[in-house]
Amino acid sequence: MIHKYKFRDTNFVIDGNSGAIHVVDDISYDILDYLDGNFFDYTCGYVLQKLRDKYKKEDIIEAYNDIFKMYKSGKLFSEDIHGKLATEENLNSPIKSVCLNVSHDCNMQCKYCFAAEGDFGCGRELMPLETAKKAVDFVVANSGNIHNLEMDFFGGEPLMNFEVVKETVKYARSLEGKYNKNFRFMKLDYLTCVISGGDSLSIELKKKFDEWLSKHHSPTTIREGYGLTECCAASCFTPLNNYRPGSIGIPYPDMYYKIVGEGTEKEVPYGNEGEIVITGPTVMAGYINNKKETKSTLKKHKDGRIWLHTGDSGVMDKDGFIYFKGRLKRMIITSGYCVYPGMIENVIDSHPSVKMSCVIGIPHPYKVTVAKAFIVLKKDVKDKEAILDSIKGLVERNLARFSWPYEYEFRDELPKTLVGKVAYNVLIQEEKMKKKTIVYENSEELLEQVLDESESDELIDKLKVDKK
Repeated sequence: MIHKYKFRDTNFVIDGNSGAIHVVDDISYDILDYLDGNFFDYTCGYVLQKLRDKYKKEDIIEAYNDIFKMYKSGKLFSEDIHGKLATEENLNSPIKSVCLNVSHDCNMQCKYCFAAEGDFGCGRELMPLETAKKAVDFVVANSGNIHNLEMDFFGGEPLMNFEVVKETVKYARSLEGKYNKNFRFMKLDYLTCVISGGDSLSIELKKKFDEWLSKHHSPTTIREGYGLTECCAASCFTPLNNYRPGSIGIPYPDMYYKIVGEGTEKEVPYGNEGEIVITGPTVMAGYINNKKETKSTLKKHKDGRIWLHTGDSGVMDKDGFIYFKGRLKRMIITSGYCVYPGMIENVIDSHPSVKMSCVIGIPHPYKVTVAKAFIVLKKDVKDKEAILDSIKGLVERNLARFSWPYEYEFRDELPKTLVGKVAYNVLIQEEKMKKKTIVYENSEELLEQVLDESESDELIDKLKVDKK
């Protein structure tokens, strides 16, 4: 069996049985479409007939002979020695491990990967829980006297089917006592580095994951980084054994960060929020064929350096640690107060019944914009009304009143981008499509709601005067 794919204008051919990897020219790559290892049925004449309109005869013959030499040397279409091992005697031997392809899919869908093109005629699929349970049953039933059993999960992106992974582990654990088995899923003592990037990581989620790593014997914790495509990915990273809650770390060598006032080039004092700007050797030269966007993103400051204005809000402490606050465009301005969705999400995510959340701004008749929280609960949650009250209480104990979500909505799942981030813009568009308008019978009704919700005594007094 061979596997062939193209990557960055290079043709790769992998012989599955021998493990040989070949880089071939276009003509050899095309010839392989008409060979299956049986050179007696598919002769050079057969290949010539198929490709005579595309390549010269002598070139086809030369490439065919090269392929045949690789075949004779055992490096292409090599013999499947594994088939010989599948004897009746071996098939009856006890089984101690199994590996489940739980996700024949991936958010990235790279063209050269099996999860994008190698669908084997079945398309991209996620393994159902029932199939995974049957695999567990099969291992238990055929493990004989073996006590310690192993199960691994893999795929283009196993996290796309993470609920099935978790439920499979739970099911296997439920059988251990009954059948005197011990499933070894993950002992991560070999794992020394875990990196988070691509989206903000809440303090609570990091805490939960670090506890999970420790439980599985890993000596490390998550180290968060930050970067953009415009500066060749990461440019800031958490130092080893020097984590500060909420921080994305310190800049890489030769990279420089500063925090400036939004819409300005003036640096703000340590501890003050502003826009994150970056300069250094990895900053892009500009956007192709887009001078206007380049001019608004890359700016030459008084120090003579070209600074990349990221559009992200952040803080720098006196030791140079950076704290990402969120996209400036995501910031919610409600009644004149600035509210960052990540701040609310961090509190909501800390609730034990919450799997994940996303907060956006929605229109309001007099506050202009208010926060709305979309929440995905864990599977075992039953009483949603009681959980909502609990979440509200948690928010109200930990956040200022002006930042409390005005609305809450439970979802089975949240929309995602191709790279797995929560697509908050989709939620914003959905809210716009609803075209909700709050209609008040008269000004008295509107005024009473304003008075009930306002935190400002001065505003209340002013409204009372206006009412008179």
